[in-house]
Amino acid sequence: MIAKVKTFLEFNNRFCGIEHTFRKEGTVIYITKLKKQKKKLIIDGNFEIKKPIEIRSILSKNTPIFLVVNTDQVLTKLIESNQKTTLNTISLSFPNINIDEFYYQFSSFKNKNLLSICRKSYIDNLLKQYKELGIPIINLSIGNQILSTTIPYLKDNIIRTSNAQLKIINEEIIKIEKKEDLTTTSYEINGLIIDNPYLLSFSGALDSVLQSSKPVGNLNNLKHWLKNEYIQTSYYYFSLKIALFFVLFGLLINFFVFNKYYSKVQQLKQSHEINQADKRTLQNLTEKINTSRQLTEGLLKNGTSKSSYYLNCIIDKIPSNILLESYNYQPLLMGIKEGKTIDLNTKTIYISGVSSKSKNFSKWILNLENLSWIESIEISNYKSNSMTTSTSSFGLTIHMIREK
Repeated sequence: MIAKVKTFLEFNNRFCGIEHTFRKEGTVIYITKLKKQKKKLIIDGNFEIKKPIEIRSILSKNTPIFLVVNTDQVLTKLIESNQKTTLNTISLSFPNINIDEFYYQFSSFKNKNLLSICRKSYIDNLLKQYKELGIPIINLSIGNQILSTTIPYLKDNIIRTSNAQLKIINEEIIKIEKKEDLTTTSYEINGLIIDNPYLLSFSGALDSVLQSSKPVGNLNNLKHWLKNEYIQTSYYYFSLKIALFFVLFGLLINFFVFNKYYSKVQQLKQSHEINQADKRTLQNLTEKINTSRQLTEGLLKNGTSKSSYYLNCIIDKIPSNILLESYNYQPLLMGIKEGKTIDLNTKTIYISGVSSKSKNFSKWILNLENLSWIESIEISNYKSNSMTTSTSSFGLTIHMIREK
């Protein structure tokens, strides 16, 4: 389980092999992409390009690469020996080279050893180009050495790669020849069909899955450094993504919590504003009611006492042949309407009645005018009720003296 998680973090279930090889017209780059899907490997694409910069349009950023260097800068020999290759064997195979200036790899078989060498400066410069392009190289192989990964799955005895033809018997390389313009040949490996130009790039991608390559040499330190650098970078970005996820998740939770309580606060605020408005309306109505009540109580209190006083004075002077029918103290100037102020005809009394003797009526009017609080009396209506009786109806408007 841990190994699966580690592989996923390192490769994200996508594996890629790239081979640098050569033709008459120059360097050619073959790319094979593998994808792990439902516990099976599928070929996600094969590509042929001329320059490394074109890789960026094919692969997603930070896709780990198994690089196969198989150009004309690589020298390969098949050595007849049943012993493991040593530095002395390499020096004897390539007598005119300084081994310290070369990377080398060899694969050991029963009676033969396949040896490949390449200048360190060439490979280092190639790795530098990839680093500048932001393409991570995590593993490396020279010549046709990586073919040892796929030999156990190949059924053919004659195997062609991008620039060589190998004869294989019992999973052992018997012969290898450099050849160009080979006829395209397809191979079947566990249900996957691979054309020979992509066989080495496929083998590199497959080795990223199986991690079973047999070649050994002085590339181990370089390969270890390349892989560690990629893993550190990969884990750093993965940790960064996890941290960013939790930060965004926290912000999202905070947003929902804030939005929830903000909505409640807004509702409470609106309710508070409505309550305050209702409170102000209630206060205004209360003030109006209190004012009206005080005014009414004042009018009733003062009006009742004064009205009684004035009525007593009028009745005290009235002759026996005069009968009062109505008495209205401070009558309304107009009818009462909703929303309108009540206007009173202040300092005014209106009375009406009937009189049977006009002489006594006139005398009563004179007596009333002599009262100290009466300023004037206006007879608004005086007329006989009928031709057969001596009674007359009258209406008086008494204007009282206004206080200064």
